[in-house]
Amino acid sequence: MARITMRYVVFVLILVIISLTAYISFNNSFKTRPSKLSQKLNGTKSIEKTAARENLTPSFNIRGKAVSLRSTTVSPLNVTLKQKSLLPVSAYPPKVLRHNVTQWKTLLHPSYARTSTVLTRTATLWQNENNVCNLDTGDFVKATLRSPAGNTPIYVYSTAVDQWVSGNIINQGIWERGGVQLMYHFMKTHVDADFVDLGANLGVYGLTFAKMGRRVVLIDPLLDNVKRLCKSVREGQFPNEVYVIHNAISNKRFKVGFGKYKGNVGGTFVKEVTSADAVVTSTDTEVAQAVLLDDLLEIFNFTKVIMKIDVETHETRALLGGDRFFSTVDVTVMQLEWNAHKKDGSEIIKFLTKHNMKPHNPSVNGAALDINAFDKWPGDILWKKV
Repeated sequence: MARITMRYVVFVLILVIISLTAYISFNNSFKTRPSKLSQKLNGTKSIEKTAARENLTPSFNIRGKAVSLRSTTVSPLNVTLKQKSLLPVSAYPPKVLRHNVTQWKTLLHPSYARTSTVLTRTATLWQNENNVCNLDTGDFVKATLRSPAGNTPIYVYSTAVDQWVSGNIINQGIWERGGVQLMYHFMKTHVDADFVDLGANLGVYGLTFAKMGRRVVLIDPLLDNVKRLCKSVREGQFPNEVYVIHNAISNKRFKVGFGKYKGNVGGTFVKEVTSADAVVTSTDTEVAQAVLLDDLLEIFNFTKVIMKIDVETHETRALLGGDRFFSTVDVTVMQLEWNAHKKDGSEIIKFLTKHNMKPHNPSVNGAALDINAFDKWPGDILWKKV
């Protein structure tokens, strides 16, 4: 009996020892077992340490996708509100405000740049018009423009058709030498300015500045001028952007016809076309589309410009269609033909004064002009930003 009792006691003691051992082992395992989050964090630290030794960028998975801890291109849209990201806040890119971003790097919108030489705007949209560059009818006269920036090819008319502008270019290599030299000075002074020429004619000014390597926009409504401008631009092989716009510029969009003088293509002026005009149905009379100066901002990325406006009495209406242009672009210097406005230049004066410009004599250090004596101003004047 004593032997049985002793065996029973030993058996119970063994069970107790086994139970205590199992309990102690389980308790220690529970205390030292890492949580899932700890495992992720410890694993990330381990990855970072390994990456530091091997000069690698540490990464881990979110939704099965590898994400770099040093990434600056991870979008917060990849992380739901229910899931807290392991990325530091600094890993997300800052928000970029639209007004801090340049619209495009080229002067002309990328959808046209490098493919267009000539563009035109209808009443509703811009379109490429490079086809006019191939319309040499055999009456183009090739001459050499001897500009302050160097010589370049220029296509003109015969002297029988255009005795003044073409005649001077053929015989002397230049037209309006003093005006070109003056604007050349301002283009050299303002090295960040583009050149915009309203009433480009054969392009003496614009081709000069294109030869300097500057960005140039030549605007003219007369098709025969546009064809010659395109050929001059392409043969000039200029290092920067040069474009020809085949439109008239006015204060509204409408169709224009032309008044011409025999032997003086440079004196061509625009006139509004109505449905009652015979010019609409005439097969030998050209019609063009007038657009706004503001319309240029749809495709051109202007910041600072120097301008010339010589549109044969249409200067007032050309300017009045450019309120947004003058409000958003730094028009620093502008040469304007004044002969047609000596009787009443009040609208031009009011418009340009509103845009912080003042009239000056046409010289490098020309004195300011009295706005109350505009009838005595010279034939060409300079407007300068103040």
